[in-house]
Amino acid sequence: MDPGIPQCLSDGLCLRQMVSSPGVLRRGLRDTWALAGPVASVFARTATLGHEMETEDTAAAVLVFAHGALGVIQGATSCWLGSPARIALHGDRGTIALEEGRIVTWQLADAAPEEEAQMLHLEHGAGSGAQNPPAISYENHHRQIQDLIAALREERPPAIEGAEGRKAVEIVRAIYRSAAHPSASGDDSTAYQEEAQDARQMPDL
Repeated sequence: MDPGIPQCLSDGLCLRQMVSSPGVLRRGLRDTWALAGPVASVFARTATLGHEMETEDTAAAVLVFAHGALGVIQGATSCWLGSPARIALHGDRGTIALEEGRIVTWQLADAAPEEEAQMLHLEHGAGSGAQNPPAISYENHHRQIQDLIAALREERPPAIEGAEGRKAVEIVRAIYRSAAHPSASGDDSTAYQEEAQDARQMPDL
């Protein structure tokens, strides 16, 4: 981790709930990269608002993608009671939203009349730990382990390779770097570029 970022942040919201759990934004960060494309810059702020602890419980970030689109990542364990993990894509031709990995909005300008109903019934909702941590479903973990075992047996890459997971970590590290070293102008565009450079120097997973 960047020397200017306190080591205690490795146990904070961003690296616990936003990446490593099925909750807040683990899938969100991964899918953000896959669906919206490479990230060019990150501007972020973190705070400790609802707990007495050394690390953050609230984070907000603005992402600028390489093609010019803007994205927002928000996470908090400081809010009562808690809300389901949500990923939303908004564009000039429609909106798609997922909650806890399940499609809850599918409204596209060129969609067939029955398409929305079909997409909304693809999966049943999994348990959410937003209000009750023990209620977190193990289904996503189960599927990931099943795929990994199948990949080993079939001698193929897993559905999500290590290099793809590392891209989500790059974004989280850029959030920490931007929040820890805010510029006077408010332009923290180098935070993600530095993280990406660090990642390129790491061995392939």
